[in-house]
Amino acid sequence: MQKGSVRKKGNKWYYRFRVEQPDGSWKLKEFPGTTSKRETEGMLKRAITEYEDTGAVIYAGQLTVADLCDMWYDECVEHSNRQYTTRLDVKNVIRHIKEHSLGKQTIKDIRPDILQQYVDEKYFGITADDGTEIKKGLSESSLRSHFSVLNPMFKFAVYPKRFIRENPMQYVQKRKKQTASDIFLSSPEDSTDYINWNDFQKVVAGTENTDYQLPIQIAYYTGLRAGEICALTWDDIDLQNMCVSVSKSMYYNYDTKRHELKPTKSNKPRIVDFGDSLANILKDHHKRQLAHKLRYGSLYHETYYLENLVKGKVYVGLFNGLNEDIEALPMYEKLKPISFVCAKESGELFTGQTMKWVNKYVKKHVPDVPHFHMHALRHSFATNLVLNNVNFKDVQELMGHYDISITLDTYSHTTKRSRKKAVDIFNTPSLLA
Repeated sequence: MQKGSVRKKGNKWYYRFRVEQPDGSWKLKEFPGTTSKRETEGMLKRAITEYEDTGAVIYAGQLTVADLCDMWYDECVEHSNRQYTTRLDVKNVIRHIKEHSLGKQTIKDIRPDILQQYVDEKYFGITADDGTEIKKGLSESSLRSHFSVLNPMFKFAVYPKRFIRENPMQYVQKRKKQTASDIFLSSPEDSTDYINWNDFQKVVAGTENTDYQLPIQIAYYTGLRAGEICALTWDDIDLQNMCVSVSKSMYYNYDTKRHELKPTKSNKPRIVDFGDSLANILKDHHKRQLAHKLRYGSLYHETYYLENLVKGKVYVGLFNGLNEDIEALPMYEKLKPISFVCAKESGELFTGQTMKWVNKYVKKHVPDVPHFHMHALRHSFATNLVLNNVNFKDVQELMGHYDISITLDTYSHTTKRSRKKAVDIFNTPSLLA
């Protein structure tokens, strides 16, 4: 029987012993213990005994779910190829877990019913006996995020860590919320998550002479996401062939406190064609933007970017003269100029936060279109394509969906117009069997 050893790191003791690898070699594996050397030595003896009896390291000691969260994130998420925003979502789920009593429980005591109770509480919320809502439940997408963290995290605890014998999440179910149906609903109509042509014209008129009008027009005519519109540069625009190359998106990195560029959501560049209407809008805007630069002169806020390779990942940071003295930066000579299509009159960056102000501005100044928001313009673009019988594969490519099932699930819904068109066949005898 091997002896193993313990050692102290910071305020905590760790135990380690040799574990056989799949290729037959032996590797020294280390596991967290407690703040007590004696307790950790006891954990070591039990772990070695269990390993020699079963061939698996299944004793997790006092390791809590919160500890497992940190371990899994550090080893499997932090330096993975997941996008920054995805890592933020993971951190948010981990925060929920740590703030809940679940985070304080040791993983050796976790059972499927404990995890089921946790996800149910998160999804359905907490309600008093009299029906009063004490805590609101999360959305379905947030529930999916919890499953996408808990499931791989406990798999990680099974292998390669071998803290537990099996993944308790495999027995946890995603329950569905029941919604009360109104049997007297007289006229179920189309979703308001759609901006028709007349509403679009009202919004355009209501945002005239503002920095908000152009991104609204681009979204309506191309279906680009908000971050993709913010990241659009003049190099991406081909006015001769009337198309736009979509390869990047803008986001705010809370770690570096800076706006950065990243690949699109599908991580796949795409080409989106447009017509004369948007071409003329872009030509006029380009002239105005050049005129603004001349008028502001040295007061115009130019934007630059810098590519950094950190632990195998490329980070493209943006530097705008509004927030800092560009020429005084130590990396000034490495900065490269970049010209965004959507920028404020003074050259200030047009960001995701600005997009939120677009929604607020329209709601206030165009009250006739209360259901407006920027993402509705993207839905409108896709819906117009579908209603005009554009092939779903083409819709998928134009929208930048990585899987056609997303396109089908989102836009194969019926509308009043499509329903009317469907039953029109009964007015044409030659089409009837």
